[in-house]
Amino acid sequence: MIKVQGKEHNIPEAFESLYNLVKILRGPGGCPWDRKQTIHSIRMYILEEAYEVVDSVEAEDMDELCEELGDLLFMVLFMIRIAEEKTCFTLDDVLKMTKEKMIRRHPHVFGNMEVESAKEVIDNWKRIKKKEGKSRDRVSINMPALVAAYRHSGKIKSALGLSEKDRDNTIRYLIQKIKTLVEKLNPSDNKSDSLLGELLILVAILSREVGLNAEYLVREKIRTMVSQVE
Repeated sequence: MIKVQGKEHNIPEAFESLYNLVKILRGPGGCPWDRKQTIHSIRMYILEEAYEVVDSVEAEDMDELCEELGDLLFMVLFMIRIAEEKTCFTLDDVLKMTKEKMIRRHPHVFGNMEVESAKEVIDNWKRIKKKEGKSRDRVSINMPALVAAYRHSGKIKSALGLSEKDRDNTIRYLIQKIKTLVEKLNPSDNKSDSLLGELLILVAILSREVGLNAEYLVREKIRTMVSQVE
């Protein structure tokens, strides 16, 4: 039993009950729509639910967050059940693999390693991940573009011939590209498309270099501007 705000919660029982509900919906006599779904057909629902979780956090609506987290958890369990039916892996496999990974990547908590800062934790995480043979930093095609630019800023700057730690160099390069775009802007020219894309990426990188997150900044600005005209 776990107590939260004076209430007792039987986590294993509640978790199993929810997963059993998924099994019923997918099973004989269950919901025709649920039984029809595949891991491919529901992948976008997982993305949608994740974004709704983010919206709830940004709105600081805890009741809505509770509901949206439940929806996201349900979709995750739903996908696991489909994989289980196809004998790809089981819920137990997912839980064990995740637990083992988190313990392995937190040697400062579950081992003898000592750290003095969050940065050391991140550095250790990357080293452990590389040791596991999972150092390939893949860019998901479903990841928001500004998030991808933020995450891969070092590689992008290297591709542009810029120093990863030189913020002033980024600003100079950005200004140069803006001038070039103004001089040569042509909606029918593919070069203009490329320049605009590069500018957006550079702005995302610059936001990281000043300690901010471009995706968050744009989302907040859109929220503010839209609310002003509603």
